[in-house]
Amino acid sequence: MTILRLIVGSVVSAAVLMAWGMLFWMVLPFGELAIHPLPDGDRLGALLHETIPETGSYVWPMPEGGQQQPAGEGDENGAEPAAMSGRPFIHVFYSQEGSDPNGPTMYGLGFAHFAGTSLLVGCLLWFANLKWYISRVGLTVLSGVMAIWWQNFGDVIWWHHSCLYHVVLGGFELVGAVLMGLVMAAFVGPLPKKRRKD
Repeated sequence: MTILRLIVGSVVSAAVLMAWGMLFWMVLPFGELAIHPLPDGDRLGALLHETIPETGSYVWPMPEGGQQQPAGEGDENGAEPAAMSGRPFIHVFYSQEGSDPNGPTMYGLGFAHFAGTSLLVGCLLWFANLKWYISRVGLTVLSGVMAIWWQNFGDVIWWHHSCLYHVVLGGFELVGAVLMGLVMAAFVGPLPKKRRKD
């Protein structure tokens, strides 16, 4: 296998993943199950813009061991929100700058992300040096399942994210792992026998 095949395979894989992403999020109805418009979004958006100082990730109440709430921001009895039960938990990813979800920069970065992920998978297959095509596809899919389980459902447990959101997202990523495996396994084959270790 040559470096050129690895690079070309990564680009082809990124193109396939871009097509899958557009189909999943723009045509198929699954995205609507996971992401909903924010009720009274204009008012809440303006409030967030006035309240949140800078781009970042914010939670309320802050989990135990995190940054303490400023004095006076507990309840009327002086209890800290982090120590209270039965209160909503809010996790906000906030960007002061905003973005154009359909702009060329977003699509360019998305393509680069897919290509970089495919390149890493190609390196994994290269090091694994598996003989059979189906084995290389299987290793890619298993790697995808591991990443989905680790990240997506970790967020459900530790950050109280919507389970439905991560099930839908995990489904998208699982199909993406299969597609990436089918492409990269075709480009990244076993090393020639004379270079293979016994």
